[in-house]
Amino acid sequence: MAVLADKGRALRPDHFHLDFYDKNGGRWLPVRFERTDEAENVGVLDDRASDFPGFAIPAHGSVAVPLRLAFTPAAPGGPVTANVTAVQKRGTDGAWVGESDDYTFAVEPAAGPAPEPAGPPRHPGGAASPSGSPAPGVLADTGDLGALLGAGAVACALLAVGAVLVAGARTTRRKPPAAD
Repeated sequence: MAVLADKGRALRPDHFHLDFYDKNGGRWLPVRFERTDEAENVGVLDDRASDFPGFAIPAHGSVAVPLRLAFTPAAPGGPVTANVTAVQKRGTDGAWVGESDDYTFAVEPAAGPAPEPAGPPRHPGGAASPSGSPAPGVLADTGDLGALLGAGAVACALLAVGAVLVAGARTTRRKPPAAD
C-alpha cells in the first residue's frame, strides 16, 4: 500500500498517477488511490481488473517493484510525503507487516512542455521489456529524478522487510509440548 500526502492537505488522487510494473505480465498497472478522512491518498499495488496475482516474496528474499509517478499541472506545488506499507493477504483480510520511513520530495510546476511518460523498465543488457500502457493525460515534471528513484527504493526495501517479517513469523511457530 502506498500513501501520499502534502503538508497543506490539498493533494488529491486526481492530481497524480502512479503505476507499478508487473514483471510476470510485462506491463504497467495503475495504482488506484482513495482519499482518506485525514486527507491522505492511499493506494494498493494490486489490479483487480486483470489477472495480476500479487507479489510473492520468497522467505528471506526480496522483490524489486519498479514504479513511475507523475503529477498533473493542477497538482499543488510543495513538499509531498510518501511511504509504503507491506500488508500480507490472508483471504479477504490482511495484516500490516511493515512500514517504510517517510520520504519527502518537492513537486514543482513544469518549466516547459510535459515530458513523455517513461517506457517499461529495461532489462540488464539494455533490452526493453514488453511495453505497457502509458500514464494517461498530460503530466507535470516532478523535478529531480532522484525523488522517484528514492520512492522506488523505499518500496523495494519495505517489501524485503515484509518478507523477512513473514518468514520470521513462520519459523518461530513451534508445536506445543506433548502431554505426559
